[in-house]
Amino acid sequence: MITGGSQLESLVFGESEDGAMNTRMLGYLLAWNALLIKIECGRIKSQGNITPYSQVLSALSEFLEEHKYIYEMMLVLFVDFLPEFRQKSIAQAYKNELANFAPEYCDLSSIRASQVFVLSTLINFMKSFPSSARKFYSETDKQITAHMLPYIKAVSVLPFLRTKSAR
Repeated sequence: MITGGSQLESLVFGESEDGAMNTRMLGYLLAWNALLIKIECGRIKSQGNITPYSQVLSALSEFLEEHKYIYEMMLVLFVDFLPEFRQKSIAQAYKNELANFAPEYCDLSSIRASQVFVLSTLINFMKSFPSSARKFYSETDKQITAHMLPYIKAVSVLPFLRTKSAR
C-alpha cells in the first residue's frame, strides 16, 4: 500500500523535474492532440453539409458532454504546467513558439517546451469544444479558475491563437 504523497505522485506522473513533462503525460497529451486535430479537420471537411464526418463529430461531442470526466482530467492537468500570466503577456510570451510548435517533437526535459505543449493542447481543445472548457473552468475551484482564466481569454480572443493551423 502506498502511503506517501510523493510515492503516489511518482506512480501517476512518473519521475521528472517540477514543471517538466514525463513520458506518461506526453503520451496522454499526444493522444488528445491527435484526436482534437482530427476533429478540427473533420469540421473543416463537413462545413455546411450533412456528411458522415458531421454525424461522427456530433456523436463525439454528445458523448463528451455526457462523460465530462474524460476531458476534465486533462483540463485540470494544465494548471500544473502553465505559469500564472496576465492575458497580454501570454500573447508576447508564446506567439513565436506556438507558430512553429510540433507536439510530437516536444523536449521532455524542457519546462518551456512543456508549457508550450500544454498551451497548444488547450488551443486545440478550445477550437473544438470552447463552451466545455469555459464551463468547466467557471464551475471549478476559484484558484484553478483564477489561474486558467487569462489563458482561456487569450485563446478565445487573440487571432494568432484562433487561427493556428492544424498540422
